[in-house]
Amino acid sequence: MRLRRIDAEMFGAFQGCSLEGIGDGLTIVLGPNESGKSTYAALLRQVLYGFPIKRKIDHGYLPKTGSRIGRLAFENDEGAWTIMRSEGARGGVVRVDTVRGHDRPQLLAEVAGSVTEQTFRVVFGFGLDELAAIESGTDKDVMARLFAGAAGLTVNPMDARKTADDAATALFKPRGNSVLGGLLTGMREVRTEIRGLEAQAVEFAGEQVRLREIAQRLEPLKARRDELNRRLREVERDAERARGLASTLLEQGERADEVTAGRDASRHEAQRTVVDERVLGLAADITALLQEESGAKQHVERARSLDARAADLRRSADALGLGPRAADTAEARSVLDAWRDRRSRLEAAAETSALAAEAAEAKARHYEQVGAEEGTSSQRGRRSRLIGVAAFSVGLAVMGGVTGQWVAVAFGAVAVLVVMVMLVLESRAGQSAPSLAAEARRMTADAGVAADLARAARERLDAEIEQWVAWLEEHGLAERGVEPAAVASLLDDARKRADLENQADASEAEARRERMDAEAWGMRLAGLVRGPLGIAEAAPEPHALAIRAREALDTALAARDRKASALQALEAANAELERIAQKIRGTQADLASIAVEYDVEGDPVVALEVVGTSVAEELRDASEQCELLASEHDVLAGRLGTQGRDDSLARARQRMEGMTAEAHVA
Repeated sequence: MRLRRIDAEMFGAFQGCSLEGIGDGLTIVLGPNESGKSTYAALLRQVLYGFPIKRKIDHGYLPKTGSRIGRLAFENDEGAWTIMRSEGARGGVVRVDTVRGHDRPQLLAEVAGSVTEQTFRVVFGFGLDELAAIESGTDKDVMARLFAGAAGLTVNPMDARKTADDAATALFKPRGNSVLGGLLTGMREVRTEIRGLEAQAVEFAGEQVRLREIAQRLEPLKARRDELNRRLREVERDAERARGLASTLLEQGERADEVTAGRDASRHEAQRTVVDERVLGLAADITALLQEESGAKQHVERARSLDARAADLRRSADALGLGPRAADTAEARSVLDAWRDRRSRLEAAAETSALAAEAAEAKARHYEQVGAEEGTSSQRGRRSRLIGVAAFSVGLAVMGGVTGQWVAVAFGAVAVLVVMVMLVLESRAGQSAPSLAAEARRMTADAGVAADLARAARERLDAEIEQWVAWLEEHGLAERGVEPAAVASLLDDARKRADLENQADASEAEARRERMDAEAWGMRLAGLVRGPLGIAEAAPEPHALAIRAREALDTALAARDRKASALQALEAANAELERIAQKIRGTQADLASIAVEYDVEGDPVVALEVVGTSVAEELRDASEQCELLASEHDVLAGRLGTQGRDDSLARARQRMEGMTAEAHVA
């Protein structure tokens, strides 16, 4: 067995380091101090004999992780193995791995053998401590220590020689009793005893010859038995190994069948999976358009919202209840303001004329009722002048109302009131005037004139109102009445309706733009996927088309992934089948080597079982023969020992030999 490499996985300051290049002969490791020579030497010793515990003085080479791991690589003509020791109880956990060749679980015991750790230290581990001790001694002392180191001794030969010299001095004293003299006396006594025993032993010479013959025959039988026993263990070990190899071969065959089935399934899957390359070629463009779908949906939703808003606005406009011709214009507002002022003037003139006519009629009735005569001529003159002033004032007021001269209207009204007051006073002063009846007639005539004037003012007002109503109907503004307030309210609602309709038009225009954007997205999508999806007829609704495009893209991607996975599985299966085939070939080669080693044909397992049975029978026969001879030997030896002569002779001879040796030593 040859050491080839020392691996320091985790040992001291080393981690993942190796000492390689160890040859068959002498290998010298040269390096400066602290380069790791002692560390590798300690690793070699500790892997063979165990990691020291912390309480021991020996350097444990504990790494920072606290877990030591070391490995030794060995090889011979039969194979190569590694012995690895890792941190654990009782010096660590040992594992033997086979690199090539058959398994050797007892390799550590085979390598270390019967060499103790102390002997290994002295012979193979001669280190710095021993060198330091040698450097402090003399030349002889150095040679002695080197001799002790080479021989595996723990005692200096120079110290042993001094002890022997002291003992010799005590043995060979010039005077007095000496040890040697006592030994010679004892030797003479033992010789006498031996001669007597030898004389007695002649009687048992025949049995002793038989005993020696049995002993001579027993030794080769024991050797034969031990050889057969060793041979049987080897055959059993190789048979077990062959069974393991056969089991491995069977397992690998089954595994090969499983992998072959999986490979065939992967090949079938790869062949039947069709990938739509046209869809995959447009995957990026389709994905980009599909990502815009939410925006297109938002355009549609906004269009719907805008349409709903426009509808609400138009319903609000319709709820105002206006005709289609009603419109709020600057002309309508101007005409309305002018009519409001003109109507006020006409109504004021008509009302003033009516009041004057009512006053004149009342005065005429008063004069008719009392029947008084007219007064003096001066009084009559004053009344006539007052009535004339009143008539003039009424006419002035009417003309002012017609022409819009409100000052004239006001002046005429005040003058009429003043004249009426003066007439009342005059009537009270001249009730007895003889000309009162004539005055009554004139008053009646004036009342008729005033009534005509009032009627004319009313007719003019009615004519103006008719023209106003006609204008309102012509412009569609008479729906709520002809009063200015009603017309103003209608114009306000018309303006509100116009605002609502404008807002509705704007919402509808924006909704059209939103729908156009959504339709543009749908047209782009249809133009992109029509060919790959095989759409010959008119393109479906854009979002339905998006669903079909997404499904087609997902299907193509899934098919691509399935095919890639199947091809990958096919490649992996082929690689695994190659590995299985290599392992099968290696296993078959190992079985063939076993068959060649034992020179058998056919199944090595069955052949080794036959060989094992044959060797076991030979071992049984040899063991039986050994037992018979051993039993006979024990009987003869016991009988000779019972007489005590042979044993006494042997003991005497042993004493003689001992005393002779002591004498020689002395």
